[in-house]
Amino acid sequence: MRLGLEAVRTYWNFSGRLAEELGEEAHNLPLLQDLEAMYRETPVTETGTRESAYRESYALALAAERVRRIIADESLEQGTMVAIMVALADYRFHYRAGSELTDVTARAEFRRATMRRALEGTAQNPPLPELKGYVDAGALGFYLAAVQSNPRWMSSRMPAQEVYALAEPPTDVTKPNSTSARKARKTEGTQDQAEHHNDATGTRENPGSIWEIMGTLTIDPLTLVQLRAELEELGDSLLLTPLDFKNNMWTLHVHVPSLEEARKVIAHYGVLADERVSSLTVHEDESAAPSRSQD
Repeated sequence: MRLGLEAVRTYWNFSGRLAEELGEEAHNLPLLQDLEAMYRETPVTETGTRESAYRESYALALAAERVRRIIADESLEQGTMVAIMVALADYRFHYRAGSELTDVTARAEFRRATMRRALEGTAQNPPLPELKGYVDAGALGFYLAAVQSNPRWMSSRMPAQEVYALAEPPTDVTKPNSTSARKARKTEGTQDQAEHHNDATGTRENPGSIWEIMGTLTIDPLTLVQLRAELEELGDSLLLTPLDFKNNMWTLHVHVPSLEEARKVIAHYGVLADERVSSLTVHEDESAAPSRSQD
């Protein structure tokens, strides 16, 4: 993963790290400036711990900045896994002034509160309005892989019931996969297509996604992050909701322009069961969807 690779390169001063590419410009990155300010303001109690925490925060901050640089819309940060990356780069996540016991206790409490706030923030700032209230699956998967399962941070783990609560779909909003939601999306799609204008040659503009894919996906959290990135680039209206953590099962919903291409991408990373395909251009006629080829 890009974050992990950049962090490792930076921590051990390997070539190819972002700081090496940017030179003096690296010091002007927002996360690096925040880190420097916190480092200077934090009282010195354990010099060795303070320095190692700074190096770790510095590496993670550069990794997060690398990802931020490839995001076209900054407003997407709070609603995606970038929110978790930025939270991990916080100096206070790695060092708190005080005695060793006080430091460990304070950091554990800070980590839990920070991660909870970042995850809940993805539900309040979704990349798509229809995902309002849903904790971002990529952010949750990244948290589970980078923090919850990290043996160094066992004392910082959120209780299992809290994690499950974050994964639960909201009860006060229309479910994206419900019949009413699908009809609403199709109505909107029909209106949008009706508003398209012909160009100089008389051809219609690209209608975009024309297939809706739903099903139960079996995939581990780290691989899910990679699949999510590819599906977001391939289509739209992506929704990945945790279904069964123990068995790495998630519910999938996505709109794509190419059904076969989407199937190939999904099959490359995981296993999709109970696949349901609908045409976004044919009224409730799923028979129009080509069946999956048998291996």
